[in-house]
Amino acid sequence: MYGNRKRISLPSLTQSVIKRIFKEKRTKVFNRKARKGLRKAHKEKGLKARKAKSMVRSTMYKAK
Repeated sequence: MYGNRKRISLPSLTQSVIKRIFKEKRTKVFNRKARKGLRKAHKEKGLKARKAKSMVRSTMYKAK
């Protein structure tokens, strides 16, 4: 099960993981995880950060 206690690390922030996060019905958890992902992306420097940020964004719009 994908509980909300599980920490998201940037390397594991792949498309499938993000999709699984955004499939969750509970919007509070959903928003928190989205923010967390973006916050981590902000902290990271360079290409990896930009990639992660755009991945989170694109998946957000796809999920809507």
